[in-house]
Amino acid sequence: MERTALMGPRANSTASPDLRSAHPVLYLMAAAVILAGVFGLWATRLDAPYTGRHDNNTAWVHIAASNYLRLGYGTLKLGQVRNADPQSHAPLNYYRHHPPLVSLLASFSIRLFGNHEASVRLVPMFLTLISGAAVFALAKRGYGSRVALLSLLLFVTTPMIAFYGQMANHEEVTLPPLLLAGLFYLRYLQRPATVPLVALAVCLALATWAGWPAFFFVAGLCIHAFFLSPNRKTVIGVVVGAVTISFGVWVALSIAQAPGFFDQLYDAFLLRSGASGATQPWNSLVDYVWKLLWTKIRIRYTEALFPLAVSGLWMLFLSRRSWPERQLQVTGIVVGVLLLTATLHIAVFRQGAFEHDYWSYYYAPPLAILGALGIMYMACQVQRPAASGWRSLAGVALAMLLVALVLSDARWIRALYRERDDFPVLIAPAIQEHTPPGQVVVSNLDWWPAVWYYSQRDIIHKPNPDLEAAQGAVRMDCARDGTSLEGGDRVDAGQWTCVFSALR
Repeated sequence: MERTALMGPRANSTASPDLRSAHPVLYLMAAAVILAGVFGLWATRLDAPYTGRHDNNTAWVHIAASNYLRLGYGTLKLGQVRNADPQSHAPLNYYRHHPPLVSLLASFSIRLFGNHEASVRLVPMFLTLISGAAVFALAKRGYGSRVALLSLLLFVTTPMIAFYGQMANHEEVTLPPLLLAGLFYLRYLQRPATVPLVALAVCLALATWAGWPAFFFVAGLCIHAFFLSPNRKTVIGVVVGAVTISFGVWVALSIAQAPGFFDQLYDAFLLRSGASGATQPWNSLVDYVWKLLWTKIRIRYTEALFPLAVSGLWMLFLSRRSWPERQLQVTGIVVGVLLLTATLHIAVFRQGAFEHDYWSYYYAPPLAILGALGIMYMACQVQRPAASGWRSLAGVALAMLLVALVLSDARWIRALYRERDDFPVLIAPAIQEHTPPGQVVVSNLDWWPAVWYYSQRDIIHKPNPDLEAAQGAVRMDCARDGTSLEGGDRVDAGQWTCVFSALR
């Protein structure tokens, strides 16, 4: 019989539902169908150009992955290079803000399936499906198959996952090894052995090469291990050792790529944390939290999921006395560490979290699991032998929340998929016409990797002495209001107008 964490006399006599399932295999099959269906929906836009919201990120990952195959992994020392023109002699433009695992995986996919958009998009798609399977396994381990299936459903249907889950970025690559590390950690707590401990170390090492939240997750696991884990010195030593070695290798390679690594990394930290002195769209920490919740997280996870998650927390509180001591140590720890990871990520990197919708990505698994528990809790209230008025009210409230969740999800997902900016594919022919291969374009555009990718030219935002010396360099100034541009050869590209002229 399937084990459940929320069973017991007190749990059943108050508010907690029976989470056991007589047919766990059927739930497993249903989970496989859900994941296959999600992949099928995503596959309909595998070859879509990089013109959607934040698709510039997928474009630069594609550029970096292509450079691995063109220049060689050893030559680049595994560094992510953003030079888009194969014939350019411009200095290599290394990206320092994140570790390189996403670009490395994309390069492997390109080598297998060819150099096109689909190859790059397959990487985050498969990794997100792995995350979904891990969410199912994590919820099943602690709360049973019913909660597991609901958790998976909520995970893949929120806009944060349904849209950003198929976009090449660091979040999609970092989350799977963190979830797998959590599962291996739970396995080790249940039965200490060498295999799950080694697997835990490998997963955390990979996560370290994927994104910075891995360090927050490691800190959370170490805190738990210090207080509650058997063989805590061994666990903490292996975890910290694996992460230190992994990070040290990346730092050594980065220093070997080009000088100034630490200065660039420090500048990136100042930028992402909002400490660079630039104007920020918030006035205080309270203002930042409110705006982030209202304009980003609320929309990306939908309003209905949060009361469901709160109900799930309440359910856990009510059933706390029914948890066996051993079960208390393993159930919910990964959810708690993920909540800590997600919160620290947006607390430390405030500018990045506010500018990029997907930086709250790590809330997806804990919100999905807590939301599933909330649904079970509300369903239990409807079934309780209480006054008919309360039962009816609870049923109506549950139905309204579920309807709101579905409609809100559909609304925001539709809005995200319909948001397009075709400027990169429209302006690319004009850039190629005005700029022969090997020449540099100096532009007022700051971050448009999709333009770099489709034009196959190196475009820089601010001139520097090395690039200003490039013979025949071209100046390209673009604006949505073309009346502000003067002189040169004018080209209309959708809602944009660009002017090409010789660099002075």
